[in-house]
Amino acid sequence: GNTSQKKVRQIFDPVLPDELVVVLGQSLTVVQNYDDGWCIVGRDSMLKPGDVELGAVPAWIFLKPV
Repeated sequence: GNTSQKKVRQIFDPVLPDELVVVLGQSLTVVQNYDDGWCIVGRDSMLKPGDVELGAVPAWIFLKPV
């Protein structure tokens, strides 16, 4: 597919269970982009090494804060 690695530049507070808690500077793999400004990302699971965690994040977390 058309996956890309992106670095987290801004933090957001997850509200829904499918939203991912992210850390500044963390690299995430973008799996799917949506028209509403959200995307599905994957990362290596911290709980289960070798597993991949998927979750939703707003695309603006990858933008430099102004």
